[in-house]
Amino acid sequence: MNTDYPSKGEPDQVTLRLSRTEVTRLVNEELHRSALSIGVMVITELLEDEVKRLCGERRRRNEKRQGYRYGTQPGYVVLGSQKIRLARPRVRTRDCKREVQLEVYRRLQQTDVIDQAVMGRLVRGVSCRNYRGVIDTIRESVGVSRSSVNRGFVRASEQRVGQFYARRFEGTRLVAIFIDGVQFKRQTVIVAIGVTAKGSKVVLSVRQGATENAQVCMDLLEELRQRGVCTEVPTLFVLDGSKALRAAVERVWGECAVVQRCRLHKMRNVRAYVAEDLWGEVLNQMRAAYAEKEITKARRRLMTLARWLDRVAPAAARSLREGLEETLTVSSLRLPAKLARSLTSTNVVESPFERVRSVTRRITRWSGDMRIRWSVTALLEAEQRFIRISGADCVDKLTAALDRLALSTQRRSA
Repeated sequence: MNTDYPSKGEPDQVTLRLSRTEVTRLVNEELHRSALSIGVMVITELLEDEVKRLCGERRRRNEKRQGYRYGTQPGYVVLGSQKIRLARPRVRTRDCKREVQLEVYRRLQQTDVIDQAVMGRLVRGVSCRNYRGVIDTIRESVGVSRSSVNRGFVRASEQRVGQFYARRFEGTRLVAIFIDGVQFKRQTVIVAIGVTAKGSKVVLSVRQGATENAQVCMDLLEELRQRGVCTEVPTLFVLDGSKALRAAVERVWGECAVVQRCRLHKMRNVRAYVAEDLWGEVLNQMRAAYAEKEITKARRRLMTLARWLDRVAPAAARSLREGLEETLTVSSLRLPAKLARSLTSTNVVESPFERVRSVTRRITRWSGDMRIRWSVTALLEAEQRFIRISGADCVDKLTAALDRLALSTQRRSA
């Protein structure tokens, strides 16, 4: 006798082996599709109810009707951050001279919702040509072509950039500001990230320029002052070593600027002048010097290294001596080791840009303010996931050390 089930001892013809993760994913996708289907049915009923209020019941006389049914035409509504295709009912006035706008349909066509969703997916690493692969799988989805995604992203990101540059900082004490110029698509993007008195990190400003020239740096710092950043309190600046940036900081903040040169940039600069077989020894000596708790010991080790480099690589010795004291600024403040390590490099700026480069790796044409829009958008996304600076519970000690340093500077000047 034939049966649809296998007999005992007979192996199944098809065996499905799904992991718990796969089962969860499939269930979630099915639930989402079901929810969207139900949503489409509800919207259809809402539209029909509004048509009924305007035109009355089908095939019945109604002297109070405001219009007549006029068939349907293809339309869409925004549901679940997607454009969902449906047949839009049409209504004409009683004299049939103009069309009546359906209020429910108008409300369900708000495009700012889908623009934000498109932007969020793009920032998370989805290129335009792959957008259809990540949008929820449903037949009614429309508006996911490359051109529509780009337009949506531009509208939403422009709005976000405007909000970013409208931020104000009155009343916010910034104890440290990291500024670095990052190479991005053959242009230099200068980024400033501040650290508040509570140890939180906040993106302050972004500027684009061909290089880190003095004018771009001055514009960035002047803009921060105009947006409420106080330039009359001692502030630690962690810089990448650009002379233009250093001069701009000194000009805007004056004696209130305490500069720490990025140690990683210093190591890279020295390495450029050292033979490959000597680099391991030079790197170990520089790390050991920067790890010293006492500034005098650190300075002594670096000067010893510079004298040795005078014999084997004179250019490297000159690079090491240039700005040497400013690489030891944090050591002179006598901060807890955990906090001090966080304030000696500009990694706070460079790390978020790895995300920007990953997201934009497939974009080949850059024009206008595209770099700024992408940079600001990605940095704001990263800002939402920023954790407090390492050693944040000791930031008050940094504030006290800066105040002491400013006081001693004033006494020497007097």
